[in-house]
Amino acid sequence: MTDGYRRNSQGYDGEEQGYEPYSWGSFAFGIMLGVILVYVFAVRPSEEHLHELNIRVSRLDRTVEKLTKAKETVDGTVDLLSQLAKQKELTEQVQVVADMNEKLKAQFSRLSTMNADIHEAQVALDRIASLHTRVSDQYPIAIQAEQAFNQLVNLQSQVLLSQKDSRLASSSLSDLLHLQQRIVQQAEDARLADMVLKNVFAMQDDLIDGQHLAEKARRVANNMIQIETDLICQTEDSQFAVQSLDQLLTMQRKLNRAGRTMEDGQSLVGELLAQEQNLKPSSSPSSLASPWHALQTLAAQMAPKRLLPMSSSELHRLADHLSQGAPQYVADLVAPTAAEVR
Repeated sequence: MTDGYRRNSQGYDGEEQGYEPYSWGSFAFGIMLGVILVYVFAVRPSEEHLHELNIRVSRLDRTVEKLTKAKETVDGTVDLLSQLAKQKELTEQVQVVADMNEKLKAQFSRLSTMNADIHEAQVALDRIASLHTRVSDQYPIAIQAEQAFNQLVNLQSQVLLSQKDSRLASSSLSDLLHLQQRIVQQAEDARLADMVLKNVFAMQDDLIDGQHLAEKARRVANNMIQIETDLICQTEDSQFAVQSLDQLLTMQRKLNRAGRTMEDGQSLVGELLAQEQNLKPSSSPSSLASPWHALQTLAAQMAPKRLLPMSSSELHRLADHLSQGAPQYVADLVAPTAAEVR
């Protein structure tokens, strides 16, 4: 092969030597033309294309930078989101721990309260045990104290009843004092009547001294006594009693002026008989009140009310004073008034 190559080379060299004046110029022209053509049709478009590629590469670099920055931002956002998620989980865990802590605190407070209650219960049980021991030791004394307390309660109830009775007795005493005043006022009228009666008795003695008018004077005195008794029986109020006493005093003055002569005695007897006809009572004068009737009436009406305004002797004297020589209407006046006493 080497020999063949050498022969071919020698053959070409011979040919080149035969065409040498035209070959180097054409070759140079062809090279220059080829270079120009390459520059025009290949290099220059390549440069323009390269420029465009550089522009695109720069744009791509900027885009890549932006994408890199965006990627970094996204990565930061993802990291932030992951951190937030972790923080949320940690917050939830902290909340759970806080809730558990609160529950533990509540349980601890409950346990503390239970311990305090248990301690107080133990103290109370100890006190109850000691009190039970004391009560068991002092049971007989407690029974005696209970009996004393019951007696004290009974005594207090009796004191309250006695206070009520005292108030009732005070009111009844005031009513009886008022009644006594009324009776004293009526007794004044009766005293005036007694004075008139005494004067009549004196006049009777004076008439008896006159022998020639003894019989007529005795009749006049008896008539005066009868008139006085009838007047007391018929007197129902103080005004009528005063009028009757005035009439008796008038008759007394007439008797004093009559003298000891028969004519004066006869005129006086006529006037007295006229007064007797005017003052004749509707009831019998013999129906005088009994002292024991007023006493029994007062006792019967006050006994159910448990009132004792005065002693029995004072009540007896009061009944004697009211009903001695008085008509029946005096006892009838005393009994309803005593019945109103509370």
